[in-house]
Amino acid sequence: MSIESITERIRKEAQAYSDDRRAEAEAVKAEALKTVQAEADRLIQRREAEAEKDAEVLISRRQSVADLDARKMKLAAKQTVIDECYDTAVERILAFLTRSMSSSSADSLAATAGRAERFCSIKQIEIESALTLRTCSKAQRSS
Repeated sequence: MSIESITERIRKEAQAYSDDRRAEAEAVKAEALKTVQAEADRLIQRREAEAEKDAEVLISRRQSVADLDARKMKLAAKQTVIDECYDTAVERILAFLTRSMSSSSADSLAATAGRAERFCSIKQIEIESALTLRTCSKAQRSS
């Protein structure tokens, strides 16, 4: 055997060894990439699910805020109508009183005021009586 043949044989063995190691490294690399890709896919799916849930919560919150704003707007509109009605009623009452004072005597106005005062005191007595009866009946039930 000549040196050249020995050298050629060593070089071929080294090349074969190198090819085997390279193939093993490629297999390990492919397995590692497959594992990492699977983990990345799971992570992506989990993040997408979390993002969907977060979006649903955000949409729900925005809908609640919009509903509250709509209620506020309705209440403001109702309050405006009530205020206008109240102002109109006050104007009509003042106009009526002005006409009444000019067309009737102070005695009839005093009589009207007296009747209104008696009516209010009668209603007050009725309310107080109802509250007293309710309190007494609750006390009897609890004993």
